[in-house]
Amino acid sequence: HSLVWPDRWYNPGNAAAWAAAIDAGHLFRHASNPDDPDVFVAENLAMALRLLEGVDLDWFAGKVGTDLRTGHRAERLGELESAGLVTLEGSRLRLTAEGRLRADLISDILM
Repeated sequence: HSLVWPDRWYNPGNAAAWAAAIDAGHLFRHASNPDDPDVFVAENLAMALRLLEGVDLDWFAGKVGTDLRTGHRAERLGELESAGLVTLEGSRLRLTAEGRLRADLISDILM
C-alpha cells in the first residue's frame, strides 16, 4: 500500500501485468479508498500504529474525523492499555512490544 493523504493505493498481485505497465512507463496501481468511514479509520490507524513512535490521537482525529478516546472506543482503548498492549501518554498512542505482535487485532478492536 501507498498513501498520499487522503488517497491510498495498492499494487495488484499480477507480476507480469505490473512489469508490462512499468516497461510502458505507467504506474500499475489501484485506488484503495473505502467508502465506509470505519474502514477508512481502521486502515489509517493500522498504518499509523506500525510506527514505533505511535500516533498522536489529536492529529489522527483531525485527519480522519474520529477521536478514539470517545464513545465505545474509549472503553476498548482502556482495556487494551490494561492488558499491556498499548500505552497512552498524553495524546500519543503507542503499541507495547506485546502489542506490536498483535497490531492487526488492536486496530480491529478499536473499531
